[in-house]
Amino acid sequence: MYHSSRRLNARLDVRRDPHQASPESGFAGLVSGISAEAMKALITCSWPGNVRQFANAIEHALVFGRSEFIEPEDLPNSVTERKSSNAAGSFDARVNDLKRTLVERAVVDAAGDFEVAAARLGLSSSYLRRLVRSLNVKLP
Repeated sequence: MYHSSRRLNARLDVRRDPHQASPESGFAGLVSGISAEAMKALITCSWPGNVRQFANAIEHALVFGRSEFIEPEDLPNSVTERKSSNAAGSFDARVNDLKRTLVERAVVDAAGDFEVAAARLGLSSSYLRRLVRSLNVKLP
């Protein structure tokens, strides 16, 4: 982690004269700071890749940025994509809701017989039981 942060510091050294920037250096010009919107995107990102992912996002913004400040459009899509805070609105949550509904209906229609319900769904009974546990299916 120390190595990554040193690399980030070295890459963020802003040149006083924008004419000193070269294509090899990755800097298009002088960067004075980060806009409030870009800062918000950086703060709210979960950073699953930790410091290395953060450093890469900043490098990306420095290379592709076209203004004095780093803007949200300069950051990689992985940083600026809005993750729905409403779990019901996310794709995975909707898929899980649909699975839960299908499993509930199949088990109820089979009068609680997991073998029959699994056969109707085209699943093994052990996988159906795992789904019931992982999806927190409420059975009557």
